[in-house]
Amino acid sequence: MSSRLRVVAALLAMTLIAAACGDDDTDTGASASASSSDSASASDSASASDSASASDSASASDSASAMADSDSASVSDSASASEMAADECSGSYTFDSYSGELEVPRNPETIAVYDMGMLSSLVALGVPLGEDDGVATLGAVPDDVQAVVDGMTSLGSVFEPDLEALNALEPDLIVLASRSSRFFPDFVELDIAPVIDLTSFDDWLPAPGEEAPVNFIDEFERTHRHIGEIFCVQDAVDEMMNDLRDTIATVNAAAPDFGNALVLVTTGSEVGAFGPGAFRFGQIYDIYGFGSADDSLAEDETHGEPVSYEYLAETAPDIMFVVDRAAATGQDGEAAAAILDNALVNSTPAAENGNIFYVDPWNWYIVFNGVDGVVGVAEELAAAVAG
Repeated sequence: MSSRLRVVAALLAMTLIAAACGDDDTDTGASASASSSDSASASDSASASDSASASDSASASDSASAMADSDSASVSDSASASEMAADECSGSYTFDSYSGELEVPRNPETIAVYDMGMLSSLVALGVPLGEDDGVATLGAVPDDVQAVVDGMTSLGSVFEPDLEALNALEPDLIVLASRSSRFFPDFVELDIAPVIDLTSFDDWLPAPGEEAPVNFIDEFERTHRHIGEIFCVQDAVDEMMNDLRDTIATVNAAAPDFGNALVLVTTGSEVGAFGPGAFRFGQIYDIYGFGSADDSLAEDETHGEPVSYEYLAETAPDIMFVVDRAAATGQDGEAAAAILDNALVNSTPAAENGNIFYVDPWNWYIVFNGVDGVVGVAEELAAAVAG
C-alpha cells in the first residue's frame, strides 16, 4: 500500500476511534485539514559540531610554536570528548511502556509530539524543539506554551491529527501519551516512524509485573527516566526530581495543619469532586498528605463525582482546590469562581478562612502528566500551605 493510502486509511480509523470514545476534552480550536502541500520543507539545521577554525598566526619563536601545539591538542581533546558524548547517546533504547515493550532510537533529530504534557516535559528538560519538529495541540494553550508551538510544525490537534502533515514531516520518532495513547496501533500501522507511548500508569493501576497500585509520583519519575535516556537529558531529570521531592516534603510537613481538603472540577454549572485514590487528583491526599473531607467519593469518575452546593455545605471542607475545566479546554462557560460564589459554598470553613484556591487549569488538567503539570501542582500546593 502506498504511503498516501496508508495515511488516508489510518486517518479514517483514528477519526472513528475518537468519535466512539466520545472524549470531551477535545480541542475546539485546532484545525486538522491542512494538506500535505502546506507543510514547509524542513531546512537543514546548522551542525552544532561546526567549530571555529583556529587562525592565530604562528610565531617563529619556539614558545609560540609550543602554544600553537597546545591549542591544537585542546581542540582535538574537545572534539574527542564531543564524539564520545555523541557515542554515549546513540543507538536504541528498550523499555516496558503502557503499550508494551518498545525499542526506539535515542537522541532523535526530528520529533512529532501528540501530547501537551510530554511537550511540556521535553521543553522543561532542555530537549531542543523547532520548525523541524511537529506538535498536535489540545485545549486553551497559554501564551508561553503557544510561543513554543508556533515555532514547530502543526500536526493538527490531539484528537484530530493531521496525518498528511505528519507524513510530510518525516519524523524520527512519534511521541504519544495519555489522551493520544488510544491511537498507538494506528500510528504503528502507518509505519512513518517508530512510535513511543509515554503514558504513565494511573496511580490506581498496577504497573507491569506489580500487583499493588503504583505511586503517582514514582510512576511520573519512571516515565521521565525513560525520557532522560531517550533524549539524553538524564542530568536534567535528576535535578527536576530532586527539586520535586523536596517540594513534596515541604507540603507533607504542613498539609495536616489545614484539616480536610476537597478537590473540585467545574465545567459550566456542573461540579465534580475527587477523593483519595481518584484518577489524576487523588494524589492531593495520597501523595501530598491533605486530609480528606469525603472518603466515599468514587475513584473512577474522570471528571469527578457530581456534587451539589448543598453537598459542599454539608461536607464542610477546610480547604478546597478548584480546577476550572472549561477554562482549561477552551470551552464557553461561567468561571469557576463565579459558580462557587454563593451562600452555601461561602458557609464552608474553606471559604470563611480564605482557603479556596483556584488553581492553574492548564497545569492541573491538560498537562497533568508532564513536568509543568506535576511540578506546577507541587509548587501551587507549597504556595498554599505557605500562606
